Amino acid sequence: MPLFLRPSSDQQKLYLDRLRDDISSTSGAEIIQTPLEILKTIIHTRLELFERDKMLTLRRVKEKSDKKYVYLLFDQKDESYVEYLKTEISNRNISVIVPDFSGKQVDLLQQHRESLIKSDGVLLFANSNLNWLNSKINDVIKAPGFGKPSAFEAKAVLIKDASISKDEIANFGDLIMLNGDKKGEKTTDLSPFIDKIALL
Repeated sequence: MPLFLRPSSDQQKLYLDRLRDDISSTSGAEIIQTPLEILKTIIHTRLELFERDKMLTLRRVKEKSDKKYVYLLFDQKDESYVEYLKTEISNRNISVIVPDFSGKQVDLLQQHRESLIKSDGVLLFANSNLNWLNSKINDVIKAPGFGKPSAFEAKAVLIKDASISKDEIANFGDLIMLNGDKKGEKTTDLSPFIDKIALL
């Protein structure tokens, strides 16, 4: 989209504003508002990353052997709360991958994509931040484009205090909904999610 695009009518302006603001309407896509030359650079960079991801995927597949991995996605402020989730998953002989919150943004993005590629399942832990949750779900949907060779065995969303309903989540699809205790007690049953991944 041109950087200084001027709508020719109020109706067109409303449509463009809605397109920019509504995450659900751009599922699987990104809106980039920049001059053409910069857009070409962005595309070139992403193609290079895609090729790099393909090579990493081949290496990850060889490394995985019979191990199972779950990518536990959460906001940094919830890091202490998800410790019990890591323990629950690890107790089922599943390795847990967690986000790295240190380092440069470009490196964190690359690590995030590598984690999506490597994992057999994804568990998204969220509190009341619906925009964050929808953004991460979109990343999960885009995983094949990052180089993931096979579908996730299970995908689940755990809402900390049941503050977000299933109907509010964009692109819910085949996600498993796990509602946390409203009192903050760490008693959520992860079996509906873990049982789809755990080694027999």
